[in-house]
Amino acid sequence: MAQAQRHIPADIREFESAAVVSELIQIAEYITHMREEIAALRANEMSRDRIPMAHEELGSVLMATAGATNRIMAAAEALLNLPEGPEHRPALEEHVGTIFEACAFQDITGQRISKVVDALQSFEQRLDRFIGAVRARDAAISDPSERARRDRAAELMLNGPQAEEIATSQDDIDALFA
Repeated sequence: MAQAQRHIPADIREFESAAVVSELIQIAEYITHMREEIAALRANEMSRDRIPMAHEELGSVLMATAGATNRIMAAAEALLNLPEGPEHRPALEEHVGTIFEACAFQDITGQRISKVVDALQSFEQRLDRFIGAVRARDAAISDPSERARRDRAAELMLNGPQAEEIATSQDDIDALFA
């Protein structure tokens, strides 16, 4: 190889050398930029703090909702079993009070869900920034199993509760059965 370089004029070797150096500088700058973007993700914080917090908060929401539902149903059942007559008014008021207290779970669950939403928004913003920095493309579009899962979910409408603005109204549903 040393003999092959002897036959290449010096100015061409200098040009090739400068092009290689320039390309290496660009690669080094790209790697530095990617390291900065990866650091900006703060992935350790997300996996150590935010995601576990979201998991705990959603678990608490489930427990609070289930507990409140059980208290409301028990109080309503007790109301149904009360005998008629004015002498049972204090018991009636007690059960109605229990129902109102149990309905207060909404405020607490709303606060907890807000924490989860904030964590997810933070994660989404960081991920979007990283995706833009690395110019990532979504391979899931071409993944046959992901495409099949999406098609099946669309076919079976496994999308969970709909947002109010796109949900079918109860009147439209009733009209279907009329």
